[in-house]
Amino acid sequence: MTPLHWFTRHRQGRVLVLGVDGMDAALTQQWMAAGDLPNLARLADSWGWSPLRTTNPAESPVAWASFATGLNPGKHGILDFLQRDPTTYRLRVGPLTVRARTDGGGLEAENHRQGQPFWATASQAEKRCLLLRVPGTCPPEPLRGKMLSGLGVPDLLGSWGTSWLLTTADGPPKEGVRQVSPGVGGTLEGGDIPGPLGTKVPLSLVLEDDGLHVSCQGQSFHLRVGQWSPWFSLSFRTPLGVDWRGMARFYLWRLEPDLSLYLSPVNIDPRQPCLPLTFPDGYMGQLLEQHGLFDTLGWPEDVSGLNAGRLDEAGFLAQVDRALATHKEMTLRALAEERFDLLISVMEALDRVQHMCWGDGNNGADGVIRSYYRRLDDYLGRIMEAMRPNDVLIMLSDHGFKPVYKLVHVNAWLRDQGYLVVRPGGNARSGSLWADVDWGRTRAYALGLSKVYVNLAGREGQGCVNPGRDHEQLIQEMAQQLLELRDEETGQPILRNVYEGRRTYSGAHYQEGGDLILGFQAGYRTSQRTGVGKLAGQVLVPNRARWRADHCSVDPALVPGVLLANRSLDWQAPSILDLAPTILRLLGVPAPEGLDGRALA
Repeated sequence: MTPLHWFTRHRQGRVLVLGVDGMDAALTQQWMAAGDLPNLARLADSWGWSPLRTTNPAESPVAWASFATGLNPGKHGILDFLQRDPTTYRLRVGPLTVRARTDGGGLEAENHRQGQPFWATASQAEKRCLLLRVPGTCPPEPLRGKMLSGLGVPDLLGSWGTSWLLTTADGPPKEGVRQVSPGVGGTLEGGDIPGPLGTKVPLSLVLEDDGLHVSCQGQSFHLRVGQWSPWFSLSFRTPLGVDWRGMARFYLWRLEPDLSLYLSPVNIDPRQPCLPLTFPDGYMGQLLEQHGLFDTLGWPEDVSGLNAGRLDEAGFLAQVDRALATHKEMTLRALAEERFDLLISVMEALDRVQHMCWGDGNNGADGVIRSYYRRLDDYLGRIMEAMRPNDVLIMLSDHGFKPVYKLVHVNAWLRDQGYLVVRPGGNARSGSLWADVDWGRTRAYALGLSKVYVNLAGREGQGCVNPGRDHEQLIQEMAQQLLELRDEETGQPILRNVYEGRRTYSGAHYQEGGDLILGFQAGYRTSQRTGVGKLAGQVLVPNRARWRADHCSVDPALVPGVLLANRSLDWQAPSILDLAPTILRLLGVPAPEGLDGRALA
């Protein structure tokens, strides 16, 4: 097709979808009114805007899967970051499974999302699509157009991002911390870079007067305090004799009183990827030529590293800024140079800084977070300047945010109420579901970020609750008692709502979503220990972590996202499930039958 024919065919304009993970409706409204967000305010004043109802639970993989398919979680099958195998009670990552290939040649990923994403429907209608870092697109899907996978792309270890702190400080063994010791002539001994399948790459560290000299596989860089290294290219020879290629960066955030050297997750090297990262494969070469090396990890901003003390805030924000700058460049360049009918681009920065930089009190979102909302507004202004007159713009977020002051150990509550029973000799205060629970007498347990499951006979591997009346009565009883749970310090209820899974979801996967789904009041959320199946002593504890704000397990009504557009839409209580049929209608493509969302256009 010649450029003239392409332009003639596309005179009606393109559809641009800007996703912003974590953009909060209340903060957006507050700062639009204060004059901080002039471009957002101009869009809202001209065409309207609305809070956007999110999924239950309000978790990114769940919400983005509903965005993609127009289906409720019971149909698309993504119901939590973590999902359990009912026969073994064991956990797996909900959105996808990553494993080493049987031939040893790299990684393979299985996406667990069911249902057809709307860009596949558009592709079948011969619409050209371009997707940039859309969550839930790992591995990349064939389509008419191009795709760079987003949230879900693993690191070289197959995890969502495993980082390390190399330090000279003494202390007990701690996850993610690797101790190095002084040697001769300023050298530090004991350093290496862990790789896939138990491999390691030697690392040379030498202390110098004004910093640290880092050397690895023929590459060297002198780091000063507060400085990031360039990408180090890494080659790991696996036991099967195959080289896996990765890349990592170092950040020196302290020399005194002890060395603190951060090592990023080992990203899949996009020049020789061990897992497909783009469709088609050649699109990665184009991106590298235009933008140079960039983070391939689906979650490049290391919130876990900051939360665990492996990284300081300055280094973390530099990570956020680097990923954000690259993403903006990719989007603006694609908007100017690529041919497409549909562009979907999702940025993650707001989600990351709100999790980690929320302060204390009612004004906890001011400061750093407010500055990133302003950056988002500037970005939107550049997008609007680059648009053609007939282009349609939709801007949305998957959920909002609330501060978290206290954590709830749900399994501790179930234990105290007699629903979960610890076996004789088991550790009732710090044990785990798999080592310490008496399943023959346990009627309910919690796993994931918002779920309570009945230990149902015929469904769970060691179920002891009879289906039918006993199951029904237990669900009702627990729901009522959970709603009566109070914070003893304030007297306030801890939960805003408790939802029954069978009444929340429809579809083949509804039982995977939990018999009860917990919707906490603002200020509370499920503890991490509960999420991974561990026990605790107390039910309610202060949140002393750096992870100060969240949306997971907060009642969805309290954390809506945002929807804006440069066209008139039906602004009456829109849902994230409505985006798929809406975008298809704007493209002139019929939506598939059976969607749970409605077209807003």
